[in-house]
Amino acid sequence: MQPPTSCPKCKGVMEVGSVPAWSARGGWDAPRWISGALPGRTIFGGMRLGDRETYAIMTFRCAACGYLESYAPAGERA
Repeated sequence: MQPPTSCPKCKGVMEVGSVPAWSARGGWDAPRWISGALPGRTIFGGMRLGDRETYAIMTFRCAACGYLESYAPAGERA
């Protein structure tokens, strides 16, 4: 995947970053895309994923206008 270099809204410079999510295991975790409908929960508060595909999410932010654009590249399995 080729990261975006300019903002699709204002043509400003895009910078890579992340949007961390709170993990049921405690602490912060990288967000990820999960195939299929919203998964069920385990008795401990985690997600029941089974054999679903998951991909790490990369987020880019425009330094000029703040627009966010996220990708879940196929090569970035979580």
